[in-house]
Amino acid sequence: MEITVRTKFTAEITPNGPQYWTCPALRELGVPHAWTGRIGGVSKGPFSSLNLAQVLASQAAAPSGPVDQPEHVATNWKRIRDALGIAPDSLQRLQQVHGDHCIAVDQVASPCPEADGAWTRRAGRWLGVQLADCAGVLLASSDGSLVAAVHAGWRGVAKRIVNRTIARLLKNASVLPDNLIAGVGPCIGVERFEIGPEVVRAWSDVGLEKAIEQRNGRLWGDLAGAVAMQLIDSGLVAERIQISDECTFEREDAFFSHRRDRGITGRQAALISPRIG
Repeated sequence: MEITVRTKFTAEITPNGPQYWTCPALRELGVPHAWTGRIGGVSKGPFSSLNLAQVLASQAAAPSGPVDQPEHVATNWKRIRDALGIAPDSLQRLQQVHGDHCIAVDQVASPCPEADGAWTRRAGRWLGVQLADCAGVLLASSDGSLVAAVHAGWRGVAKRIVNRTIARLLKNASVLPDNLIAGVGPCIGVERFEIGPEVVRAWSDVGLEKAIEQRNGRLWGDLAGAVAMQLIDSGLVAERIQISDECTFEREDAFFSHRRDRGITGRQAALISPRIG
């Protein structure tokens, strides 16, 4: 059962540079944002080509598996910053842990704080989360002055990271949920996200049974649909939620996919900044 209608996001192609996708509703609002793909970078092998994975010092020193060259990742990020007009040191990235913590961002923190969601009203400040099958959820107030970015995998959904982020916006930023617009970017589709008892239990515990499908004796998870259910449960208007119709698993030409590539792959990003003016 498809919970929400999927929307064709616009593929933006920069001359000799990165490809990225934008959400019609956020674009119409004038909020700078993007979901990147794998096209337009310099990385090689399984990380080809626009890999944006943050390489930690511990990983580089004692890698447990293949790790991209840090200089390649740095070049890829520069290409994205140039394409989107992101000023140096204005992007807040996160150390993602599949948790339920959302932070407010005024000044960019270094090193990356541990969180899976962030919000800001600061003009010129960018927020970013990294993805490879998980859903990147971008939120904006109806005047574009406040934005949020959320990393939502199946574990984060089970911990209600989407709901907790919206509750944080209501409590700390006085933004009513029905005043929010949401874009849910490319992620793994239900046809490719086979799940086991652990996911079924975790999602059922938070009322997401309708995001679980059974076909031919096997169970499948609708990650984007689960996110949409939680957005609506938090008070967003269904008509203000747009979900990309792209599946990261299916589009090997365009996206990294942790499941398809069995963990040896790169990362794309979801990025957003408040509207200026």
